[in-house]
Amino acid sequence: MSSPLSFGDALALVQVALELYNQIRDGPELLRNLGEEMKSLELFILSVKELVNEETNSALARLRPMLTEQARADIKNLEKSARPIKDLFWKYTNDQGPFGVTFRFKTATDIYFALGYNKETLNEMRDTVDRSKQKLMQTLQLMGIFGTNALLSNIRNNNPPPQAGPKLRVDQQDGANHNAVGVIYVDPYNLGRSRVSEAYTKLAKEWTVGTGGKWPVAFAHSAGFFVRDRSDCIDILERLTLQSTQDFSRGNKLPAEVAMAALFENKFFNYPYKAKVKDAMMAQRSRGITKNIFKVDYILVFTRREYNNLLQLRKALLGLYGTGMVPEGKGRIVHLGQYLAQGKTVEIVDAMKDNNGNPSRENWNKTVGEIKTAIKGFLKEELNWKQPERFAKQS
Repeated sequence: MSSPLSFGDALALVQVALELYNQIRDGPELLRNLGEEMKSLELFILSVKELVNEETNSALARLRPMLTEQARADIKNLEKSARPIKDLFWKYTNDQGPFGVTFRFKTATDIYFALGYNKETLNEMRDTVDRSKQKLMQTLQLMGIFGTNALLSNIRNNNPPPQAGPKLRVDQQDGANHNAVGVIYVDPYNLGRSRVSEAYTKLAKEWTVGTGGKWPVAFAHSAGFFVRDRSDCIDILERLTLQSTQDFSRGNKLPAEVAMAALFENKFFNYPYKAKVKDAMMAQRSRGITKNIFKVDYILVFTRREYNNLLQLRKALLGLYGTGMVPEGKGRIVHLGQYLAQGKTVEIVDAMKDNNGNPSRENWNKTVGEIKTAIKGFLKEELNWKQPERFAKQS
């Protein structure tokens, strides 16, 4: 018996979008982000379709009609959520500007100007697709609960729900506003860039609160994607097709001294809290990521590699455990480099070593400067942070 659910129209639309995307791979970063979302959506649809097709001995056709109709509505909604992205790709590919006027797109700014989009609109396109996927998955999970072939039972049997990993410390900070969010910085080994970023965020918090401002971050942590210590998902990571040849590190190492010196050993933040933040950071050891990572509001990365690797992990966790590990509205992956240049994203790479192969303070000064600028840009654009006045008195 064939499945009562049809994915044909939704799948066809996504595949058309991907055909268009393949023609614009060198386009602006924002289009590449949406293209990756379409790749993820195609894989999602094909995977779900395989679960419910006629060869799986599915009993979906005997389900309560209400649930079947809801699933059909979810599929149509999925198609609807993907259509604006397909239309955007078509306009870009065909140089289609406003009112049918030919317009040659070169940068993200061109897209904002010619098509009337902005960063928030494009992010919402992506988020809408994610929400539609989650809604369909929830309906299918409900079908499984009713026992008709338990669509997700095989996943649960073969991959039992994970034991709770190390709990994220939600150390709500004094001065944080009511809607404060959690952030985690991720780089390969949790030694340099991610540790500098965590420390700088904590310094910025003291700076903001000390001058009477409102701080939008509830907690800030850091972790290494390729670190084993305190990670509960290494088995999953090792099975992913990662965009890297990095080796996994044991972890449990102190921060990179030169990187931290570039942040702390200067005239900035010369107040008692500076020493306290430094002492706390220098005592921490490198740690890996956990399955709970997508329960944090923002995951901040420095390169396209970590961005794509985290997308792969999120996709795997959704497939294994459903939305329990990836709640709606959480786990947004953000490339910090997008806050360094108008209309493009800059890779914030690890500081180069000197000619003798040793860590370079001069190079780390430059990298730390990029990190500080990017974090301030993120705080202002995404969290409406108000930077204190230059000579504001600190308590």
